Amino acid sequence: SPTPQRMLPAVLCGTKMDEPGSDVVSGEEVQAFMEQSSASGAVMTSAKSGEGISRATQLLALAMLRADADFFSERRMEAVVKAKPAAKAWGLRCVVDGSISKSHGSMTSPWGARPHEPHRGGDAQRLVEVLRTSGQDFDIVAPRTAAQCLQSGLMHRAVHVWLWVPRQGALLLRRYAPDSLKHPDRWGPSCQTEVHCYGMDGDGHASELSAQAAERALLEQLGIKAINVGNLEHWFSCESRNDGCNELLDIYVSPITGLGLPPLELLPCEDVDWVYFVDVFGPEAVDAGTILHMEDEYRSAMLQQLRKHVVAKDAFAAFGDSSGICARWLGSTVKVSSN
Repeated sequence: SPTPQRMLPAVLCGTKMDEPGSDVVSGEEVQAFMEQSSASGAVMTSAKSGEGISRATQLLALAMLRADADFFSERRMEAVVKAKPAAKAWGLRCVVDGSISKSHGSMTSPWGARPHEPHRGGDAQRLVEVLRTSGQDFDIVAPRTAAQCLQSGLMHRAVHVWLWVPRQGALLLRRYAPDSLKHPDRWGPSCQTEVHCYGMDGDGHASELSAQAAERALLEQLGIKAINVGNLEHWFSCESRNDGCNELLDIYVSPITGLGLPPLELLPCEDVDWVYFVDVFGPEAVDAGTILHMEDEYRSAMLQQLRKHVVAKDAFAAFGDSSGICARWLGSTVKVSSN
């Protein structure tokens, strides 16, 4: 495996905040530069008054601590790998287009190079892949827990799942618990979760796909199986950055058809409601401040896709009997979990 490299911590500083023309660089240009250069933050300072210098120093110190934490974590993982018996240092050829590839670069990582991988038959720890910006691409670094990602502002993979009624344009909006790890007491997708390094099905040995994470979220957070709703469709992917919660999101949407939505199992302090999609992704939702943060790219892509699918007909024409549908305006109930 490659030798861990210490990342150069960097903070973008503007030094002439009190000079004319200090606003010639837009916020979008600053954000683009930070993503391309892996800078940890941006701050405006004044070379005359010293304003902003303390903030810049704090950001740089924090960037140094995070870089050291990543470096030493990868060093520890490398030490674990080197301590493995030689028998665990072998990789396997990957199958490409039905045949075994002969290139060295297409080999799997040896078992000894995957220290976080659970033993076969054991429970998989809920770790997520941490992504580090490298130019226009992402490099995968040592896995962390979701809480560690939020604490250090680390980019990681996650999924959002929206359940909706195509004929009516209604989305199932869910309000998360006040003690939720992400987006506490905010309204958002029907369910959301991180993509785990190792799946929970079977022996927990294989890495989890984002589609599997979406199915798991439906079962764990709403108490329903994916086969009992419409097909989970992957609509698009995007980045989301907000107050330390930095995610590479895969967005899944499932149309509710046939017999409708089974009864939901929610935590006692959670709630759901059906809402017209424009009210979720329009400017009024941003101003209200009750819905979780979504980038403009996210909102515009959802509006574009949903408008193409909406058919202006009564929702009951799609469902028939509404007894199994969870919606206030369709007259059903939600089963609250006692967990």
